[in-house]
Amino acid sequence: FLKNCKQPAGGAAVDMGSGTGVGACILSRLEAVEKVFAVEFSAHFVEKVMPLVFEKYNANIEKIQRVVSDFNHLKIEDGSLSIILDIDSFHHSEDLDRTLQECQRVLAPGGVIIAIDRAWTDRYTREQLEAMLNTEFPDHLKKKYNIPLDQHFTRRDFGEHEYTIKEWFAFFNRNGFEPSVFLLRHPPALNRFWLRLPTFDL
Repeated sequence: FLKNCKQPAGGAAVDMGSGTGVGACILSRLEAVEKVFAVEFSAHFVEKVMPLVFEKYNANIEKIQRVVSDFNHLKIEDGSLSIILDIDSFHHSEDLDRTLQECQRVLAPGGVIIAIDRAWTDRYTREQLEAMLNTEFPDHLKKKYNIPLDQHFTRRDFGEHEYTIKEWFAFFNRNGFEPSVFLLRHPPALNRFWLRLPTFDL
């Protein structure tokens, strides 16, 4: 999603909703990127998990600054970034318009958002998408996130949202971006295959 069509200035990047820090690892290994902010809401992930992931995947840790924060309150100077990376995190934003406004603030002219996130074809209705969010979390995810197995917990409770491609376009367009989309369609069952690909060797 382009802020405008000029070449981006500077070499700083942010991995938004960094989670385990995998995106920050990838950015840190790019020669053109001089500094990486790994922004994550969970202090546990920032303080405990990211260092382990950085070591495992040979991140250039001298470039990375770990930050406990959220999408809408980036402690980053105006116009100072060339890249914002979203790997399956923007759909957790409670106010996607506000998030994209914050992205506009910190991006330099020509800066880009690389958003690798979920989207549904436009044949899905808002009612269908809302119903998806009422799906009960499976036990293996409850265990992963320390949620009691007997507790009723849905994807909505986890802070997720679902959007069609048209809705994603509307968000980005009204916040000053020029969206382009590259689609990868595959059944959810294939996620287990994609996640096993040796990403860092590609």
